[in-house]
Amino acid sequence: MRQFKQQKILPQIKLKIIGDGTQETELLAFKNEHQLSNVEFLGKKTKPELLQVVKGAKFLICPSECYEVLGFTVVEAMALGKPVIGAAIGGIPEMVINNYTGLLFEPGNATQLAGHIKLLYDNESLTTEMGKNALEHINRLINNKTHYESLQKLIPGL
Repeated sequence: MRQFKQQKILPQIKLKIIGDGTQETELLAFKNEHQLSNVEFLGKKTKPELLQVVKGAKFLICPSECYEVLGFTVVEAMALGKPVIGAAIGGIPEMVINNYTGLLFEPGNATQLAGHIKLLYDNESLTTEMGKNALEHINRLINNKTHYESLQKLIPGL
């Protein structure tokens, strides 16, 4: 297990963690031991509940350290007009255009991640602009008509 730093970097920013995982018990213990009152574990959520939380957020953080092909969470956040702060690993950099639809950081680099969080949290106009860009980008990428037209070029007579 990765060792967590024992310092409060952004105590003024509320962090909501959705889901569960193999490190949940250790993370909860860390939160309690270091009295991180700004961190809230929401547990596993249904799809409508998840979307409601993301809809109310300023942005989404996807700190994955695994090579995921396509993170639906990233797609859903962008479809809700939310910028994404994502680890530059797997399929995340293919969805998140750095400094346009969100921000990318080196996986595991807590300092860089904290800097990105602070930047978006403190700059509402940038967050709004990136969210608008994210929505436009995802609508261009995931568009049935465009996809069908592309398939027709590949397979004539489709």
